[in-house]
Amino acid sequence: MEAYIGRETGHRHHQHREHQQGELPPGQRRRRLVALRSREGYMADYHPQEDGSYLLVENHCPICAAAASCQGFCRSELAVFREVLQAGVERSEHILAGARRCAYRITPADAGAV
Repeated sequence: MEAYIGRETGHRHHQHREHQQGELPPGQRRRRLVALRSREGYMADYHPQEDGSYLLVENHCPICAAAASCQGFCRSELAVFREVLQAGVERSEHILAGARRCAYRITPADAGAV
């Protein structure tokens, strides 16, 4: 199972990095990631927060059954988000923990570049 996760997450990681080509401003990286995740079936959106962070929300998980069997999918997702967004990313809500959605707090690496 771990080998499959490695291949699958490697493929997704490559797709996300390819989609984020070049040095894009943080807002454009967020918008592109949300658009890609929505196309993948996650029904994604993001919302600015009062503290300057952003909340990335995924209202659906098309891989929920697989993720329930192996948490490697969720761990790799978090790593991909951090790399692609070039920001701090922490999961604040998790479907597998009983939440109605997965949500991630994005803290820009450079608060001035929000």
